[in-house]
Amino acid sequence: MKISTIVSCLLAAPVAYGAVIKRGPCHENNLFRALKRVQRDSDPAFCSNFLFDDNTPYPPNERNVPVTTPKADVTNACRCLLGDSLGFEVAIYENPYEGQGSGAEYLEFEHWYVATKEPWGTSVAKFLGSGQANEPGEDEPWRYGLPTLDGLYYTLNLRGYFLCPADGTFTITFHQADDVAYVWVGEEAKCGWTNPVLTPGTTMRSYWTLFENTLDFTCTKGAFTPLRIIWADIAGPRSLFMDIKDASGNLYVQNTVDSPFLFRHSATNSVGPFPGTFGNEPTVCA
Repeated sequence: MKISTIVSCLLAAPVAYGAVIKRGPCHENNLFRALKRVQRDSDPAFCSNFLFDDNTPYPPNERNVPVTTPKADVTNACRCLLGDSLGFEVAIYENPYEGQGSGAEYLEFEHWYVATKEPWGTSVAKFLGSGQANEPGEDEPWRYGLPTLDGLYYTLNLRGYFLCPADGTFTITFHQADDVAYVWVGEEAKCGWTNPVLTPGTTMRSYWTLFENTLDFTCTKGAFTPLRIIWADIAGPRSLFMDIKDASGNLYVQNTVDSPFLFRHSATNSVGPFPGTFGNEPTVCA
């Protein structure tokens, strides 16, 4: 029986993403295996989409799923399948580069210092980007729950994977980065990002007087593409407006909106976490 014909039977009691759900043991039953096939063969983001929005329709042509499957079982199977893999790792650091003698470009900032700098705190980000903050404390929602010493001078280091929803070209856009922000795509995001010289085509640097700064990358459906973002502030207004979209303009990472396409590692750990811990990241590629 096609799963698409039994949506009304399965979607009975909404379960909000992030809600506390009594999680049963993880068993590779028929439902687990069916969802695993969906993730592998047709929709690599099905389970993460379902956990964000439990009205996500089922893909067709799946089998061995009883019509009476409770929605909570689907939620539990998806949580078992994904494990603790959703969201980017985030760390916050003191920003020692207070000068801006070079003007808006903020050339004094040396991004690589965070590789061996002990962070103030760490967290997990299910969204990227920020709103606008003009006063100390206004940026708290965009710091992912992490503290600052004075609310003004700090650096955020975000690392993880973008789960590619389809074959094609995707565009990362920094609409505004105040004071400065960087992004690395591909293996350089894991190893090589500490190089003071940025690689054209796989890295981008932006600052507060640049608008609509873009970086294109290609990936294949189901691939986990490494990304790293470093964003630093030195007082005054601060923001990082950004998104990731495909060539048709469809948004997969929307500014400040939780995204089902952001991961710390793959669900099966076939793609593992980034190397090293914050404050002890490798500066030389093995």
